[in-house]
Amino acid sequence: MPNQVERKLAKRLLRMTATPAPAEAMRREALTIRAAVSTPDAKEGIEAFLDKRGPAFPSATD
Repeated sequence: MPNQVERKLAKRLLRMTATPAPAEAMRREALTIRAAVSTPDAKEGIEAFLDKRGPAFPSATD
């Protein structure tokens, strides 16, 4: 299930790419993706994948 940060970024991406200029939409998409992959959860996901282990996401709550 997506966390609050993921939901915010997805909504932001949808709003930002609603432009008639494809190049501008792609630029905005790149900025949003850059923000998404810089989160602690994204870093943990990548590290867990490379280490071949299950992730321990910092934002996960029990």
